[in-house]
Amino acid sequence: MTARATLHAKLGGAAAVAATVDIFYKKLMGDPDLAPFFHGVDMVTLIAKQNRFLAYAFGATSHYHGKDIVMGHAHLIINRGLNLSHFDKVAGHFVDSLKEMGVTQELIDDAAGVLIGVRPLFDPERYKGKIDVEKIEKAAVVPQTKDTEGVKETPACCTVM
Repeated sequence: MTARATLHAKLGGAAAVAATVDIFYKKLMGDPDLAPFFHGVDMVTLIAKQNRFLAYAFGATSHYHGKDIVMGHAHLIINRGLNLSHFDKVAGHFVDSLKEMGVTQELIDDAAGVLIGVRPLFDPERYKGKIDVEKIEKAAVVPQTKDTEGVKETPACCTVM
C-alpha cells in the first residue's frame, strides 16, 4: 500500500469493511442496552447505509449523500434517550468487531480516532433548546464532500452543530 492509501483500503476495502459491519450489527442487536434502538428498523437498509457512510468516513469516497450524524440520530437522542454511554458501547462493539476481523492495533486506533471525533455529537446536553427534530429530519439528506488528499479531519458529515 502507498502512503496515500485510505483507512478504508488499509482495513481491506469494501468487502472487509462490510464483513466488519455485519459482525458489528450482530453485536449491537445482541446488546440489551442497544437493541431497543433498532426495533422496527429495516436492518438491510441500515447496514447498506452504514457501509456507504464508512466508505466516506474512512476515505474511500469524497462524498456522502445520506443523513449526517446529527440528523440521523437526533430523534434517538431527544426522544429515546440515546446518550454518551450508548455511544461508548457502540464504539466498543465496533472496536471488538475490528479485532475479530484481525485488524492491527494501529488501524483500530485510526478507526477509533474517527469515532472519538463524533462522540460529542451524542451528548444530550448539546441539544437542549437548540433544535427542532421535525425541522432537521425534513432537511436530513444533505450531500457531504471532503478532500481526500491524506488530510486527517473529521468528515463534514460529522461536524454539524
